[in-house]
Amino acid sequence: MAVTHDTASSLRLAARDGCFRSPTAGQCPGHVQANLIVLPSKYADDFRELCRRNPVPCPLLAESVVPGSTAFPPGVADGIDITTDVPGYNVYRDSKLAASDVPDIRDLWAEDSVAFLSAWWREQERCYC
Repeated sequence: MAVTHDTASSLRLAARDGCFRSPTAGQCPGHVQANLIVLPSKYADDFRELCRRNPVPCPLLAESVVPGSTAFPPGVADGIDITTDVPGYNVYRDSKLAASDVPDIRDLWAEDSVAFLSAWWREQERCYC
C-alpha cells in the first residue's frame, strides 16, 4: 500500500473530513496504531482491570482524560476528536455488531463515555518479536 499520510494528525483530519475511509494499515510509518474501545463509565473500571490483568492480549495504551472527553492525555493523539477522527467505527450493542463502517459516532457519544486505546495486534507483533 502506498503511504498517503505521513503524520497521524493529517490522517485523523482526513478521516474527520470524510476524505480517508480505508484501513489504516501502512499509514503513518513510525506511529503506533491502536484499537479504539468506547464504553459507558460504569464499565470502565472493569475494562481497565481486564487490561491490567491481561497486558499481552489487551495492552492498554491510553484512556480518555475524563468521562465524556473526546480527547486523550497530552502527547497521545494530540488534537483528536474520538467521535470523528477514525476512518470507520464498528458499533456493538449487547456484544453484537450493530453497525459497521460508521463514519462518525457523534450521535452515540454520551457524557459518561470513556475511550480506551489498546495496541493493534500488528503493533504487538512488532513489539514482541
